[in-house]
Amino acid sequence: MKIRSSLLLLFLVLFSSHSFSQWYTVASGGALSYKSISFYQSWGFAAGDIGLLKKSVDHGTTWTTLSLGASTTINDVYTMSPNIAFLCGVNGMIYKTTNGGTNWTAQTTAGAFSYYDMDFINQNTGMVVGDDGKVGFTTNGGTNWIQAQLNVTPGAKLDYKVCDMIDQNTWVVASADTQISNTNYSYIHRTTNNGTSYQNLYTMSAGLLFDVSFKYIRVMSASAIYAATANGNIVKSTNNGANWSAIQLTFVPLSFDFANIFTGYSCGQGGDIRKTTNGGVNWVQQTSSTTSGLVSIFCRDTNTVFAAGLNGTIVRTQNGGGIVGLNLSSGETPAQYSLSQNYPNPFNPSTKISFDLPHQGFTRLAIYNVVGKEVKVLLSGNIAAGKYETEFDASELPSGTYFYRLEAGEFIETRKMILIK
Repeated sequence: MKIRSSLLLLFLVLFSSHSFSQWYTVASGGALSYKSISFYQSWGFAAGDIGLLKKSVDHGTTWTTLSLGASTTINDVYTMSPNIAFLCGVNGMIYKTTNGGTNWTAQTTAGAFSYYDMDFINQNTGMVVGDDGKVGFTTNGGTNWIQAQLNVTPGAKLDYKVCDMIDQNTWVVASADTQISNTNYSYIHRTTNNGTSYQNLYTMSAGLLFDVSFKYIRVMSASAIYAATANGNIVKSTNNGANWSAIQLTFVPLSFDFANIFTGYSCGQGGDIRKTTNGGVNWVQQTSSTTSGLVSIFCRDTNTVFAAGLNGTIVRTQNGGGIVGLNLSSGETPAQYSLSQNYPNPFNPSTKISFDLPHQGFTRLAIYNVVGKEVKVLLSGNIAAGKYETEFDASELPSGTYFYRLEAGEFIETRKMILIK
């Protein structure tokens, strides 16, 4: 009986967490970890340690293990179409598939360096960046890669971890950090002449205790460029790199991705997932379905997002990480906590409950019967400040008096409602 009770309790805990998170674990298990995840429509690949490689054809619902044919650790995967994808990783290796991952062809020979990031503007034209300022370019779908040295000043021999290609002549690259006179520096460079020369757009600096290596860069529009560093700095330009503003986050993500200039996501240690809807100024922590570290995040759009990381873990949301059935009733931020009387009341079989949250935080709304037994949990999770409304459907409950209780931070309030069938 004790075992049965424990198993039932475990099931309820897991079910409750899964029900409200809206981030679902779609793959997990094993000692290996993913370093990158990428999607094109419903087709996607996740890759990582010593040849770890999986594929999904159904929006990430199920995953099939693939064979790379080598034990190469993959740092980045780029899904071009249902059939075409590229990988890059350690030993200077680049791989390509033209049949949806069934077979992979090595497009480079092994070298004593690593590639970290790649980007393409079409199926033929792309680039890759890596250690010691090494860069590769292709204009024929990877049949040939021209491997060269970035012609940048300063930082020519630094490791370049991220890149973003705008057209055949224009792209941006961002470096890891380097120590100069007891200060760490990292750089963002841009070329507009096919790599013949580069302009230094931005220099990040900090003390030796801070890792200012760039780990994300994206040209969001004709004028907007977003970048992020390993120590939680977001830098943005809204005038094509002429001027920059910096946002120092209070948390340190392991990966970023923005779907547009407003909406972005981050992931990190302990399964941490956060979302911004104002270009990175404010971030709301979302309820994750895992405690495994997440090291790569990919936005297919503002609502469909994937993250992958340690212990073979892949998680997904298809509704922007929100809570089903919870709606913002106003764009205003309330001045104080409140729980309104449900309407209609009495009701049959459903009623609406409204509440105000002046601050982001863990929030729980539950229903109790007259003897104080909890009969339903309407929501339980980390919720941003706002005015909210949710619907309570009591179709499965008998007529009677019920109570609903809101807990948010130190605020607790309970109200009565009557169900008449």
